[in-house]
Amino acid sequence: MKNTTTVVSASLVFAAFLLPAACGGSSQEQQPPQQQQAYYGQPGAYGQAGYGQQPAPGGQQPAAQPGQPAQTAAPPPTAAPAAPAPTSNPVADQATAAALKLALQPRAATEAKGMKEDGDAVAGMLQEGGTLDKDFMLMPGKCYTVLGQGFPPVAQLDLSIAVKIPIPMVPAGALAASSTTGAQASIGAGKNCFKYPFPVGANATLTVKATRGSGAAGAQIYSK
Repeated sequence: MKNTTTVVSASLVFAAFLLPAACGGSSQEQQPPQQQQAYYGQPGAYGQAGYGQQPAPGGQQPAAQPGQPAQTAAPPPTAAPAAPAPTSNPVADQATAAALKLALQPRAATEAKGMKEDGDAVAGMLQEGGTLDKDFMLMPGKCYTVLGQGFPPVAQLDLSIAVKIPIPMVPAGALAASSTTGAQASIGAGKNCFKYPFPVGANATLTVKATRGSGAAGAQIYSK
């Protein structure tokens, strides 16, 4: 009876040892499956195909990927061009010249009687102390009258004639100048026209000056 009990116990132990092997089990713990390795271009691997990268530390931009245009810095703004400097001698304008001609017509009938206009008038806007210049030719044997007119608020207008090339035995400076007062000026008005005394012509300059006050002004040369 004792032997039978021993054999039965040994059989049960041996059967319990073979049962896990028959079912495919093992005494060792089953290893968990390994995670798949992420590849470039898959979600979660270096962003989405190279996009969505985070900026590099220190504020530097990441290097451009192949096929992407490189970022370029914007050019610095250019300075605006400087405004042109004003000219020292104002340019004659047609509106002032037309007003001057109307103002001088009644004066020319008495102050430049029998004379003709010698060239165009010189006219323009003047600041106080500013001048207008007109070049013309002094011819021997001719007599000249110059009539000038300043418009308010010009209070004193002066005229002068000077040769551009010095003449021997003639002092430097104006050959003739106005001695009138006020906005109306003249050289050689009436019967006292200015006679050019030399046998050869000379290049001369008529200067119109707003001695006091600023505004429109001009002058016309007459000769006979």
